[in-house]
Amino acid sequence: MYLINDDNTLRAFAPNVLATVQGEPTLFEKVEPFLQQAEQWLIDNVTGDILDDLESLALRWAKTATAHCAMADALPALDVVLTPNGFGVVNNNNVAPASKERTQALVASYRLSAMVAVSKLIRALASYSSWIDSEPYNWLTESVFQAPNDCVLFSMDISWENFTMLRNKVAPVEYEMAASHISHELMKRLRQEQAQHKLSQPDRYLMMLIRANVVRNQNARRSEHGTRLLLQQMDDITDYIRNNAELYPEWHESPVATLFDPPVFKNEQSDGGYFF
Repeated sequence: MYLINDDNTLRAFAPNVLATVQGEPTLFEKVEPFLQQAEQWLIDNVTGDILDDLESLALRWAKTATAHCAMADALPALDVVLTPNGFGVVNNNNVAPASKERTQALVASYRLSAMVAVSKLIRALASYSSWIDSEPYNWLTESVFQAPNDCVLFSMDISWENFTMLRNKVAPVEYEMAASHISHELMKRLRQEQAQHKLSQPDRYLMMLIRANVVRNQNARRSEHGTRLLLQQMDDITDYIRNNAELYPEWHESPVATLFDPPVFKNEQSDGGYFF
């Protein structure tokens, strides 16, 4: 199944396009290869193999992402044609050619709109149980940052390239947080429940603290004061977990818990070297 398979459907997601005259290829025919490429990208990176199962809002966001990704890729070539003498540019006396800057701005607008749609699609996919078994789900839940619109937290433009870049940058930070304070077991549960929109109110608060600390870690100036501040914030997060033992049993059963509750050494009177 193709998400967009006719000219009318495509034009619903690409407004302000001139009508096709008789004998001219339709917009869909011009963009079709780019649509197929965009749809395959969506399957590989976001939805997995459940694309045919999408309905309602999820289906609409998938169509929006596909159409806008395709239009962004196709736009630079839409007025270029191959003639027997080489490539040419379609000339229309009634329409002035757009400047390079305006074309680039339109392409950027389509790419931004596509990534916003992808972010909303990821949220909508939480209601599909079959998505949880997909490779994209497994990849997204390797981090607490799970949608392209998280780029704004790091003062980055919203794009898939920046999204993957920021995840790579924060991966060591998240690992260190899990190994030294949060525990890998608890971090895994929080990431998965965030992706499935099943976080309880206390867990949402904890996830907010974790995400904020990762952002601060990336944005803070590398100074002794900054390091002390980040460590203090991590200790505060750990205290929150320790003080809510009934909510986070996996943490209290993890190796990380022993770091904050070490065994107490007792010197018995019968031991050699006993002292008061």
